[in-house]
Amino acid sequence: MVLLLKLPLPIFLLVGLGVILLVIILFALLFATCGADCFSTEFDAESMLWLSAHTFVTMGNSDTHCGGGQLIIVLEFYAALIVQLVLGAVIVVKAMTPRANVRFATNALISVDDAKGHRIVFRLANESRYGLKHATADVRVMLDPSKMGAAAKHKNFSPQIVLPLVNSGKTFFGTGDHWVLCHNLDADSPLVKLGALDRNADGVVDASEVEPLLAFISWLDVGVSVFDPVYHQPVLLSKRYAVQDIVSHAEWADMLRFEVLSKREDGSPEVMGVTHDHALLDAYVEDGVTKTVAAAPPPMLRERALRWSPYSLYS
Repeated sequence: MVLLLKLPLPIFLLVGLGVILLVIILFALLFATCGADCFSTEFDAESMLWLSAHTFVTMGNSDTHCGGGQLIIVLEFYAALIVQLVLGAVIVVKAMTPRANVRFATNALISVDDAKGHRIVFRLANESRYGLKHATADVRVMLDPSKMGAAAKHKNFSPQIVLPLVNSGKTFFGTGDHWVLCHNLDADSPLVKLGALDRNADGVVDASEVEPLLAFISWLDVGVSVFDPVYHQPVLLSKRYAVQDIVSHAEWADMLRFEVLSKREDGSPEVMGVTHDHALLDAYVEDGVTKTVAAAPPPMLRERALRWSPYSLYS
C-alpha cells in the first residue's frame, strides 16, 4: 500500500489497469479448468476471457452452472471488490494530498560580519501554483556532545536545541516568493549561552569563534508549517542540512530581478515589476565570488521535501 501511494498518479493508474487485466486473465484460466460442460456458451479462449471480464465488471453475473464455476464466480467477485476498493482508496488519498511545494536552498550559510552581527541563514522559495497562508518556521540543531567539552556537562544541556529566528512567520507566502530565515549568533543565542561558541565568555561572538561551530554540529533541521488554502489542510515541509551543506563566511546572492513594465513619455520607468528568480535560489557570494550548485533535476526526479498532512496515509 505504501509503495502504491508513493507512485505518481499517472503511473499508478497504469499499474491499476495492469492489475485489473491480470485478474481477468487469471480467472479466465480458472474458468477454463472447469471444462466445456460447465458453460452454455462456446468453450474457447475468447469466450473464457469474455466470461471473466463480464464477471469482473458486473460483480458476479456470468454464464456458468456447475459448482466449480459458481465458486470461481464468487472468488472473482471478491477479488474485483478488493481491487476496486484499494484502487479507489489510493486515488482518493492522492486527490486529497495538498500540492503545496516549497523548495529549500541546497546549502545553509553562516554569515560573518562584525558590523551587522554573525548569523546562520537559510533560504527557501514557494514553488506552488498558489499562495500559502500562515507560514511559520523553526530551526533545530543537533549537537555532538563528544566535541563540546565542558559545555556538554552543563545541567541544562540538550543535544537538540531550538534556534530562535528573526523572521519566523509569514501571514501570506505568495507564489514564487522567497523567504530568508535568520538566526543571530548573539548573546541570546542558545549556542552562545551554552558556551559552545563564546570561548572567552565575554558575551559576544567574535569572528574567530564562529568557525568552530561546524565542529559541534551534527545537522540542522529546518521545518516550515503552512496552510494550503486550496486543499484546506495544514502542511509541514522540512529540510535537513548536514555539516557538509553548511557554507561559512558567505552571503546569499540577490534573487530579486526588477523589470520595467511601462514607461512614461520621457522614457522614465512608470511601473516596475519584481521577479523572484528561482534559478538563483542556491546562489551565494563567498570571497566576492558568486557560487551555486549544479542545476536542479526535473521536478519529478527532485528529492521532494518531507510532507505531512492529517489526511495523508503516508505521513
